Amino acid sequence: MGKQQSDALATVEAMQKDPLRNWNGKYDLGVTQVKQIASKLEKAIAHKQQKEHQLGQWDKQAKAHQAWNKDPQTIEMRSLLEGLKSPQAMERLVSINQKLPLRQAQFQLISVSGAVFGERKIYYTAEAALRAGLEWFAQKKI
Repeated sequence: MGKQQSDALATVEAMQKDPLRNWNGKYDLGVTQVKQIASKLEKAIAHKQQKEHQLGQWDKQAKAHQAWNKDPQTIEMRSLLEGLKSPQAMERLVSINQKLPLRQAQFQLISVSGAVFGERKIYYTAEAALRAGLEWFAQKKI
């Protein structure tokens, strides 16, 4: 208990023990001080409870993380990641990436007579080439 609070309580108790109960400003001041201290205590208790609740939430998250961290799949993925970070694996991935051809698509329309129509543009998906071909066909109206 703080000095201010103990002084206020001592003043109040002394005044209450006085048989004449001298209702002067000191008594009123003591009562006011006790009420202010009680209000501060209530706020501090509410704040403490809020922090305890927050701590409980963090504890749940920490336990979930620990369970995930110990899961066999997590351990396996972590070891795979470490393997992929090695210089040998990085060199191999770069080598494979350089050797693989890009997948590209073009659209061409062939008429009944065998004439070939289209543009010499490259599309990186078949869907994009089809969409461009249909738009081209709609514009040209062959």
